Amino acid sequence: MKPTGRTSKKVLAMSLALSVALALAGCSGSGAEAGGESQASAESSEEIRTEEGSPGRPDASQVSGDLSEGDDEGSEFADRTGILEGENIGISDEVGSQISMAVAGMQATYRDGPYGGQSLVHNRDWSIYTSRIAKDALHSPREAAFYDRLDELARGYISGAELNGCKYEYDSGDYYATDGVKYSDLGLEKDQAQAVLYWFCFTSPQYYFLRGSSLSTQQMLYPCLYEFASDGVERAKITNELFDKLDGWIQTVDNGAATTYQKELLANNLICETVSYDHDSLLDGREEELRRNQSLYSAVMLEKTVCAGYSKTFCAMMSALGVDAMAGLSETHAWNVVRFDDGNYYAVDVCWNDTDKASPPYNNRFLNVGDADLRAQDNAKESHIYSGMGGGFPPALAKDSYVPTDYDTSTARDTPAAAEVDMPQNVRATGVAATSFQLAWDPVEGIEQYEYALFKDAEFKEQWSDLKRTANHGTGYSDTNGGEYYFGIRAVKTVEGQDYYSDWVHLTVPAAIGVEVPQNVRVTDVDATSFHLAWDAVEGIEQYEYALFKDAEYKERWGDLKRIANQRTGYKNTNGGEYYFGIRAVKTVEGQDYCSDWVHLTVPAAAD
Repeated sequence: MKPTGRTSKKVLAMSLALSVALALAGCSGSGAEAGGESQASAESSEEIRTEEGSPGRPDASQVSGDLSEGDDEGSEFADRTGILEGENIGISDEVGSQISMAVAGMQATYRDGPYGGQSLVHNRDWSIYTSRIAKDALHSPREAAFYDRLDELARGYISGAELNGCKYEYDSGDYYATDGVKYSDLGLEKDQAQAVLYWFCFTSPQYYFLRGSSLSTQQMLYPCLYEFASDGVERAKITNELFDKLDGWIQTVDNGAATTYQKELLANNLICETVSYDHDSLLDGREEELRRNQSLYSAVMLEKTVCAGYSKTFCAMMSALGVDAMAGLSETHAWNVVRFDDGNYYAVDVCWNDTDKASPPYNNRFLNVGDADLRAQDNAKESHIYSGMGGGFPPALAKDSYVPTDYDTSTARDTPAAAEVDMPQNVRATGVAATSFQLAWDPVEGIEQYEYALFKDAEFKEQWSDLKRTANHGTGYSDTNGGEYYFGIRAVKTVEGQDYYSDWVHLTVPAAIGVEVPQNVRVTDVDATSFHLAWDAVEGIEQYEYALFKDAEYKERWGDLKRIANQRTGYKNTNGGEYYFGIRAVKTVEGQDYCSDWVHLTVPAAAD
């Protein structure tokens, strides 16, 4: 959590003797420029004193979930939080450059060392542990770009052993910096970049060695490693052991679960049975233990952690199992938010589901909980109310809790190979008119049904209404408000009585541009074998569409739409019966076609 006590800053002399040689020993520097304040020169010995305390070493009274007498009286979860928010320590550009120079020399030195450049880390797809929806929760493309930069940096530290942390001494403790990640060119402020780093650590938990804190200049952020993982060779050993064990947990769940609900339940139960809450780390003098307990490492390898470790472990497992999950964060607590199969978001709090007992090891009161139930069960600290450094990112929860269906709880079964479902392609909006439009997509081979849903905003996080199903590869929609519409479309395949789904394809239908309908639509030159359709020109319109319909209800076309640039077209009369036509005007704006409403016309049977 963010320390609540008053803080002091002690300005120390800076040592600028960072070097490549020191880098391999854990490159060291010292000093303080907290929160971007001006750095003291090497000659300065002045101390700036305020009240006692330090931003990097919270005592027991500053840690959420402390065991102080009477705290949160009456709540069984008073001591089940324990989150520490990331710190940011300002440094000079010169120190930042020296860190980057030291990092740049590490790989060459490693190649010439005893390992000869050999990677000591087992090859894995590290991306599978990252939340698939976390980046979408960020506030802007700029933040998403910085999230990607952090991922690129972290991959270098998890996949190799050549990069050590650069030790930087500060009055609140030692920080082991990685290379820098630039944020200023993206238009981000320092506190925004730090918030994205903090979110990144919770939603890409495979980078267990990142502690969520950073050093920073006005242009660069230097994420910090935990001390136990600051040596590259030691980190490689930890990485192999940690993910061998975690992958075993994931495989155990995958072997026993076929549905999203079963994956959630089995992962929750496995964690509760294996991991225990580390109450002792919240006591005074246990700051280093509490800091380590913010990591995936603490839960998987040590099997003792606090809420942050529970949250990161569940996020990693769900992501690897194909379930959309991320963190839920407040100033006092960390839990998880899952996007369920119905498209809504629900809270899962494995930490509060864990009873710390041999039997029963879990109560599961916090599994797919809606907003109303979550608030009703919350503690006096309102630990589940989004707040703090990462609280602005998670989405709103569904109002009501999810009620498992018979399908959710049925015996786990393997997914047949025939149930693989391809996503619809070439999803598009056509015929965007003042009061309607069409959704269309290319047919998916072997698919007989599709589902589509209208969402509330461009984040596609919450549906307006129930899912709709169609056997066609398109559907019409009435435009009643003239604004943008946000749709999701997916393919559905039924195998052995069970429905399987492709991933969603999202489409934003822009607000309709008003197009006048053609006027004075008429039939001319009618004879026994042909006739002409004609209408008055619509101002600003260069093209028109017409279609032949099967009956006077104008519900189904005979063939494809025809498009012309004239206000007149001929038609052969081959059967002597009535013809049912629709004509509309078309305007193209920025590559998107917008259409007027149809004008319908019945052409009577030709006279003998």
